[in-house]
Amino acid sequence: MLEEVDEEVGFDSVCLAEDAEGVGDSGATAPVVGDEVWKRFLEEKKRQGDTAEITYHRCLKSFRFGAGEILKSTRYAEFEGHVLGDKRQVQIYIVPGKTPMLISRRDLEKWGIVLDFRNGRAMSLDDSTRTWRKMKQNTKKHFVFNLLDRTPPPIGEEIT
Repeated sequence: MLEEVDEEVGFDSVCLAEDAEGVGDSGATAPVVGDEVWKRFLEEKKRQGDTAEITYHRCLKSFRFGAGEILKSTRYAEFEGHVLGDKRQVQIYIVPGKTPMLISRRDLEKWGIVLDFRNGRAMSLDDSTRTWRKMKQNTKKHFVFNLLDRTPPPIGEEIT
C-alpha cells in the first residue's frame, strides 16, 4: 500500500532532549512532537510557572520518519516559546508516541536563527548585537533549544 506523506522527518532515537527542549533538525520539514513528550513539556511549562496560552487546532497530516515509520497528526498546538531568549510563535504537530520535540529548519529560518556547526554556536538575526551564543548539543551534535528559557545562552567564544 502506497500512502501519500505530507512531511519527511530525519529523526532517529538518539535525538533526546530535556522536557523543555526542542532539537533543531534540519531534516524535519515541519515541527513535530510525540504526545508523551508533549505531556512532559506541558508539565515542565506548568512547573516553571509559564502561563502563556496554548491553542490547539485540528488537522490531518502524515509524517514519515527516517526509518520509514509513518505517524499521523490530528492536531497541532500554537504557543509562545523562547528561542535564544527571544519570544517566538511556535507551531508544532503532535503525533502518537515518544518522538522528541523536533524544530524544523523552516522554523529556524523563519526565526532568523543562524547555526555555526563548526563551533557549536547560534545567533539570531533579530538580535541587534548579532551575538553568537554557545549552544547545548546532543550526542548526535544536533542543536538543542530550550523553548521555555527567557534567558539567552552564554556568549560563545570568538573565532580567532
